[in-house]
Amino acid sequence: MIGTTIDGEFFFNLESNVGPGQRNAMDDFQLVQLGFYFRARDPAGKPLSEAERAVYSAVKPTSDYTGQPNHPLSIAIVTYQRARGGTQDGIVSVLPAHSPVSYGKNHHRIIALLQVSIRLATRDYWPRIDKHPVCPYNLQTAVWRICGSPLT
Repeated sequence: MIGTTIDGEFFFNLESNVGPGQRNAMDDFQLVQLGFYFRARDPAGKPLSEAERAVYSAVKPTSDYTGQPNHPLSIAIVTYQRARGGTQDGIVSVLPAHSPVSYGKNHHRIIALLQVSIRLATRDYWPRIDKHPVCPYNLQTAVWRICGSPLT
């Protein structure tokens, strides 16, 4: 995971894609897992069907990720892509440098949309998502690398 600025706002980005057949670096997949965790609990986002909420709720921020198609994170990615339209490859892609968060006609990159849910859940201390009690340790250390230790 890396920190970057998009349109003047701080943004966490992936260093590598997340999903079946991808590198699936731990801090990258934990950021995506955290996004789905908050998306399942996000009352301000696009309304979810009960089926979508159940799929996203099955994603746990502290779980290992096998990259297998039957893993809860893989299922959540596919479910999200089907619900939103756009690219449907089962992968959460890195947002390329100097790239808009949307592509095509009204399609937003998954990492950007999940980050909205993360921002809402951590709005009182954004971008210090490491302060949220469900933020896993490896993701915390990535935030410390990007934002500085919580003791600094």
